[in-house]
Amino acid sequence: MKRLNLLVLVLCVLITGCADAKELDDVALVLSLGIDKGESAAYLFTFQLPYQNNESQVGENARFHSLTCEANTMEDAQKLINANSAYNLDLSHLNYLVFGRALGEQGINRLVRELVQRGNARQSAMVIMTDTTANEYIIGLESDKETNLERIQESILKEADSSGLFPRCTLSLLYDEIDRPFCDVLAARGAMRTEKAQADDSGAIARPPGDIPLSGSLGSNTLGAAAMRNGRVVGTLTGEQCRFLLIGRGVFESDYFQLPLSDGNGNMTVYVKTRRRPAIETTDKNGKVQARVTVYLAMQVISAPDIDRPGYTPQAYVPYLTDYFQRGIAQAEKECRAMGVDAFCVGRKLVLSKLTNKAWQAFNWPAQIKTMETEVRVDVRMHVTRPAFER
Repeated sequence: MKRLNLLVLVLCVLITGCADAKELDDVALVLSLGIDKGESAAYLFTFQLPYQNNESQVGENARFHSLTCEANTMEDAQKLINANSAYNLDLSHLNYLVFGRALGEQGINRLVRELVQRGNARQSAMVIMTDTTANEYIIGLESDKETNLERIQESILKEADSSGLFPRCTLSLLYDEIDRPFCDVLAARGAMRTEKAQADDSGAIARPPGDIPLSGSLGSNTLGAAAMRNGRVVGTLTGEQCRFLLIGRGVFESDYFQLPLSDGNGNMTVYVKTRRRPAIETTDKNGKVQARVTVYLAMQVISAPDIDRPGYTPQAYVPYLTDYFQRGIAQAEKECRAMGVDAFCVGRKLVLSKLTNKAWQAFNWPAQIKTMETEVRVDVRMHVTRPAFER
């Protein structure tokens, strides 16, 4: 009798589970989510997802399309799409979280909190702040010439982790930092590609680091950074400025740099790799903040006009390379300071010396940033062969 009751109970659980389960074919994996200021509601949401197997496609080779709606919350937007389409939106595979410029300048704290606290969005999704609208940027990712947008996005995310051409700011990181009064965030900067931009980048191999040629058929581009303070965009950095700044922050891994020679006669190619985390020293005397940042780099000269000459030694380039990177990092920090942005997160160290929140408020860190004196030092270790990571 007990066995019979147990069998009936198991069957009931299985039947109930099957009845409540979502059909796999109905689940739509959202790869990109764009959010702009709305007109009839607070926000305009753009969900980018692949066509289902049984759907008709616009264009013979089209693989992705977008759904849009206006709503006051993320939860309302998902319910609206789910109720008026054949989809059940799933954000667990989200790669891009894109915010329009107008919304970014207004502030995104409320949206970030909702996305994280609801727990259904991928926490490692990369945050992108566009120069235009998120909707335009998302639509620009749709191309009938590209068959695997997800793979392209994953390649771009990997690039962010190493080259420093744009920062890898995740939803989780943004949530952790937006309310902290002592640290600023850099998000990836998105823009639309134009014929002029592609023409300007055609000779990028001989241009400063960070400015790379636009390739591929996607209509959207990711290069540079948007500087954020208290959940609002306060300014932008070019690809070159972003790269130098990320080197100074210690979140750059490695890449090749095409640099002009010190005498202006030709170029050289250098492989650059971060040796270890930068060292930051701070002083706070008489209400004046001073910071010294030491950056540790390993380098190898790949090509130079005199590399095959008798007596050549790569050590001869160390003074020039040291000065070149020191000036680049210092200039990027200066640009951030003018925006009121703490480029090297100096506030993280200073806040430890303020025992109470009242003392920190009286310190007036936002005003201190603009008057802070920062010294940048670069420690270059030259290698004959390609340098490995040093700890």
